[in-house]
Amino acid sequence: MKKLFVTAFLSLAAIGSAQAADMALPVKAPPPAPWSWTGFYIGGNGGYSWGNWDSTSLTAIFPGPGGTLVNSASPNVQGAIAGGQIGYNWQISPQWLAGVEADGQ
Repeated sequence: MKKLFVTAFLSLAAIGSAQAADMALPVKAPPPAPWSWTGFYIGGNGGYSWGNWDSTSLTAIFPGPGGTLVNSASPNVQGAIAGGQIGYNWQISPQWLAGVEADGQ
């Protein structure tokens, strides 16, 4: 039984010293590159809309056929929605960004 304890103790001591040897060498990671927002981008978006829109007002909101004015509407607002955007940004300094963008929905 005494041999078992001695063997276990020596095994643990050897493992501990092996792990400690790894810690003795200093490891330095290279500094990260500064982040920049400068560059071209393109993206898309999509979704779905569902619901009803009922509008009744005392004032005319839509011109009807023949020039008559209609003061209520109940359009169906269900369907797919999609769009995209494209642009370019210039990072002038760490605090300032300029860019151009075009989008369509």
